[in-house]
Amino acid sequence: MSEIYLNLVNRALGVLGVEAFSSLATSTNRDILQINAMAKDALDEILRYDWSELLKEFTLSTVIGQSVYNLPDDFERFAAFTHWDQTKNWRLCGPVSPEAWSWRKSAITAVPEFPYHFRLYGANKIELDPSPSAAGHMLSLYYYANYAVSDADGALKRYFSDDGDTFLLEDELFTAALKYRYRKEKRLDYAAEQTEFYQLCDRKANKAAPEILNMGAPGRFIDPNDYQIIIP
Repeated sequence: MSEIYLNLVNRALGVLGVEAFSSLATSTNRDILQINAMAKDALDEILRYDWSELLKEFTLSTVIGQSVYNLPDDFERFAAFTHWDQTKNWRLCGPVSPEAWSWRKSAITAVPEFPYHFRLYGANKIELDPSPSAAGHMLSLYYYANYAVSDADGALKRYFSDDGDTFLLEDELFTAALKYRYRKEKRLDYAAEQTEFYQLCDRKANKAAPEILNMGAPGRFIDPNDYQIIIP
């Protein structure tokens, strides 16, 4: 079981000779406020990696004429090549770059109804193209969540805000990140601690390479730019 936030900080900084704290989250002490800020930065850096523990499925049901849909509050980024129209058994194309989206909307006069292309749009929204002409198509998209902290009641959130909060990933990821960030902020040599943290993330993060799947149609594939290419 993961240790609580207070214990994680004391364990990480104790090896650096920092005296143990009795409280963190509600303190107004300047040094502790700085440590809480470091903890946020540490979490942000950890979340740059793909963690299988934070992989989730998002589903939506299309509505006729509605092209924009809300993403979950904990959305961080999509997991590559995991997006499907489960009704049509088509792989969705995206997320499409701004350049490709502009080309689709402006450079051609007509696009096929399927498969849907999609892009990130605004704050935590997804936009489909073309706009759905049929209701009830079930779209499935996997994503990595950015809620990696749990409170005592099991509610998830992005950052530590209470001494009793726990970390959803392995504790050593957080303690390694905090150690190097503390030394960096105090203008001490931190190269060894930073290298240790990066190596730890590289070793434990989800590094599985995408598999090449035979979809039963030789010569047909979806390229990395999310467009269907037919090979002669």
